[in-house]
Amino acid sequence: MICVNDWQPLWNGYYVRRYVDRIWICNAAGDRIVQGDEVILLPNGYYKVRNGDFWRVYDERGESIFNIWGEDVQLLDDGVFQCYRAGMYFYYDELGNRLD
Repeated sequence: MICVNDWQPLWNGYYVRRYVDRIWICNAAGDRIVQGDEVILLPNGYYKVRNGDFWRVYDERGESIFNIWGEDVQLLDDGVFQCYRAGMYFYYDELGNRLD
C-alpha cells in the first residue's frame, strides 16, 4: 500500500502521516507510534522501519525488537525474521530470539 494522503488509515487502526521527508505512524489521537525514512506495516502487525541505511523492526506498540535489524530485513512465510548485516544472514523469532 502506497500512502498518498495525510491521515491515510491502515488496516490495524492507525494512520500514516507525512512530515517533510519522514513517515510517521500515529494512533487516532495523533500520538506517534514509529517514524522513519520508510515504514512498512508487516502482515503480523509489526513495523519495518528504515532510518538511513538500516532497517529495524518494531512491535504494534512501537517498541523495538532488539535483535531484528540489518541492511535488509525480511519476514519469512513461517514468521521468522531474516536479517542481513555485515555480509551474513541471521534468523530471529518475533521476540528477537536468535534461531540457529
